[in-house]
Amino acid sequence: MKNDRKYMTFFVALWCLFVCTKIAFAFSVGPPDGRTGSPEDDFKTCKDIGCHNSFPLNSGDAVFTISPPNHYTRGEMLSIIVFFENSTSAKHGFQLSALDADNNHVGTFNSVDENTQTGNGDYISHTFTGSNQSGNARWTVEWTAPSIQVRDPVTFYAAGNEANGDGTHDGDFIYTTQTDILLAVGATPTPSPTVIPTPTATATPTTTPSPTSTPTITPNPSPTLTPEPTPTPRPTPIGTGDIGGIVSDVKTGEGIDDATVTLDDQKVTKSRTIRGQKGVYFFRNIPAGEHAFTVEAMEYESAEASVTVESGKRQRVDFPLEMTFAVNGTILGHTVDARGDPVPSVQVKLKGKKTKLKKETLSDTEGFFEFTDLEADTYKIEAKKKGYKKTKLETTLREGEIAEIEILMKKKKDNGGGNDYGLPTP
Repeated sequence: MKNDRKYMTFFVALWCLFVCTKIAFAFSVGPPDGRTGSPEDDFKTCKDIGCHNSFPLNSGDAVFTISPPNHYTRGEMLSIIVFFENSTSAKHGFQLSALDADNNHVGTFNSVDENTQTGNGDYISHTFTGSNQSGNARWTVEWTAPSIQVRDPVTFYAAGNEANGDGTHDGDFIYTTQTDILLAVGATPTPSPTVIPTPTATATPTTTPSPTSTPTITPNPSPTLTPEPTPTPRPTPIGTGDIGGIVSDVKTGEGIDDATVTLDDQKVTKSRTIRGQKGVYFFRNIPAGEHAFTVEAMEYESAEASVTVESGKRQRVDFPLEMTFAVNGTILGHTVDARGDPVPSVQVKLKGKKTKLKKETLSDTEGFFEFTDLEADTYKIEAKKKGYKKTKLETTLREGEIAEIEILMKKKKDNGGGNDYGLPTP
C-alpha cells in the first residue's frame, strides 16, 4: 500500500510538472493565428478566448503601437516596428495582420530575426526568444505589399500581451491597436506604349525628263504612341466609416448570439441580427458623424450608445449586456465517515473561482449543510474537523441548479477508506 501511494504521489507530481510546463510555454511560443482583434478575426484576441482575461481590454498603463510608413508601392518590401512604451513587465508578445478595405488579408509578412515567426505570411507574432523582453519591448518585421490592385486603405491590426512572467495566464494585460497606409500617389507602374510600325518609304519619279532623275521622298508621319489606360481604383466612399464589435455577456465575457444591433437616426437606419457569429456585428460605409446604437437580446437588458463615426476609419464598439434576471443556485452537502455515518460539526468553507465569493458553515447533527444564493460558477470546497483529515473538492454549479454533494471525512488514525479529496484510495 505504501509503495502504491509513493507511485501515485510521483505520478501526480509528474503530471503537475507537465501541465505547469505547458501553461508556462503556452504564451511564450506565440498565440495561434487569428488573434489580432481585426474584423477578419471576429475581433478576437487572446483575451476573448479565455486565456489572458484577468483585466478588461486596453486597461493597462502601457502604450502599444504599430509604426509602418505612411504609403506603399505595389510589391515593395516595408519595414514595420511593433512596440510597447511605458511598460515595466517581464515578458511581452504580439500578433500582427494586414487587411484591405474588404477585410481580405493582403501582402506577406516575413521574419527578419529570431524574435518573430510566421506561418503562411498572413500573420506574424513573437517567438519564445522574442517574448523575453522586459520593459519597452520592440519587434521589427518585414511586409511585402501586394503586387496587384487592392482596395485601400490597408489596415494593420495588432494585439499585444503585457505579461507578468509568472508562467500562467493570470495577471496579464491585453492591448489592441491599428493603423492605415495608402498606395503612394503615382506609384502605379507606367504601362509600355504601343508603337505603330512605320511603313516603308516609296520613291515617286517626276514626269520631266532629266539625265539624272531625282526621286521625291514623301515623309511618313511620326509614330503615334497609344498608352494603355490606367485602372481606376475603387476608393472608400468619402465621408463614411465602418463600425464593428462584439455583443457579450458582461459576467462571462461570452458572445451573445441572436442579438440585434440597430443604428437609427436621421441619416441612416440599419439593423443587424447576429446568429451563429459569437456576438460579432459589423456595419460598413456609415456616414461620418454622431449615431445612436441600440442593442437588444432575449433575457438581457438592452443597451444604448452614442458613437461618433470618423471618415475613413474602422472603429470597434463592444456592447457588454447584463441579464434581466439571474436565478441563483444552491449546494446541499452531507459529511459522512468511511462507514457512511454522519459526521456533525464539520467546518465547511466555500470559494468561487470567478466570483471570488467566500462562505463558511458547520454541518448539523445529521451531517447536513447548505450554501444558498450562489451564482453559476465552479466552487472550491474545504471541510475539516479535529481528529479528521482535511478534505477538498470542487463542484460546478449551473444557473438555478441545486447540486448535492457528499464529503467523505477520514479519521487521521484510519489508513483506509479514502484520501484528502474524498475519493477511494487505489
